[in-house]
Amino acid sequence: MPWGVTLLRIKVESPGFKVPASKSCVCLKRQMDFGFNLIICARKSALASDVKLMRTILRWLAVIFFVVAGTFHFLKPEMYLQIMPPYFPAPQLLVVISGIAEIAGGFGLLIRPLRRAAGWGLIALLLAVFPANIYMVQHPGQFHFAPWLLWARLPLQAVFIAWVWFAAIQRSQRERNISGTPH
Repeated sequence: MPWGVTLLRIKVESPGFKVPASKSCVCLKRQMDFGFNLIICARKSALASDVKLMRTILRWLAVIFFVVAGTFHFLKPEMYLQIMPPYFPAPQLLVVISGIAEIAGGFGLLIRPLRRAAGWGLIALLLAVFPANIYMVQHPGQFHFAPWLLWARLPLQAVFIAWVWFAAIQRSQRERNISGTPH
């Protein structure tokens, strides 16, 4: 049974709970309304704190993911050069730029005033590197991955975008109410 229902039962059935005989229905209804409203607020608050905790955890995971991935652009640039479509100009420069963007975007997620901009930047980066994922699917023999993994990687890009949006861009209901904007 959800804890909110248990609290309601405890409130109504507790031995210390007394209803005046003359006003039993009205008083009980008031108590029920008060208890019900209190529980709904507590559950809403608990849900909001769960979402906030999840967003914080996902944000930290994104920081680690993007900073590590960006660092590998410099530690293992040949890995990124291999997946670069040949029709892109200056592949070495693009690997360096995308590495810097991943590192900066990852750290930007930690700085509240920069968080949304960093999120949008990371989403733009995820979209910009998508042609490399398509190139890998088109030329599976050049890579040391099973073809099904290369295909699975394509929709995974949408998951990464949703992850960044939730962790960095989507505003909580409280933030939307304060700013007065719908999103």
